[in-house]
Amino acid sequence: VFLVLNLCVYKKYFMKKLLYLMLVCIFLFLSGYRVQAQLYKVELTEKVKNASLIIEGKVIDQKSFWNDAHTMIYTANTVELYKLFKGNETSKTIEVLTQGGTVGLDCIVVSDLLQLDKDKVGVFFCEPNRIHLKSPFTQKTLFDVYSSDQGFLRYDLERDFAYAPFVTYENIETNLYNILKQQTG
Repeated sequence: VFLVLNLCVYKKYFMKKLLYLMLVCIFLFLSGYRVQAQLYKVELTEKVKNASLIIEGKVIDQKSFWNDAHTMIYTANTVELYKLFKGNETSKTIEVLTQGGTVGLDCIVVSDLLQLDKDKVGVFFCEPNRIHLKSPFTQKTLFDVYSSDQGFLRYDLERDFAYAPFVTYENIETNLYNILKQQTG
């Protein structure tokens, strides 16, 4: 009887230790595991083909707002138009939609998607907003940037180049403008 009781106690002790060891192993495995989004390069020809509006401009204002369901914060970025490479925009400004922003004390931060800052200048490859949102501030149609972060060529005016993930264009006026003119006709 004593031997059987000892085996039962030992078995319980062994099972607890085994469970503890398994949980530690699972935790260590998961803590070292990172999910990473894989970006793929979107070629300039694809951006030009799919963008209904290609403009050069500067972000002059930003206003964030909740969607109607109060599940996501978006930002309406007002962009002053400098040049029109493709499309029929007659207004001096457009509004570009980005995900994330701050409304009051609420903030949503997104990663791996286009984020704009006030006073940023560059080329925007725009398309009609896919979720049909209008700006709650101006009632203008909001534009999406085709291919998100890759669809905004940021200018570094001091060093005279434009860049986005996977691509850099040196000599903005002589090189980039000519490429865009050739691609857009």
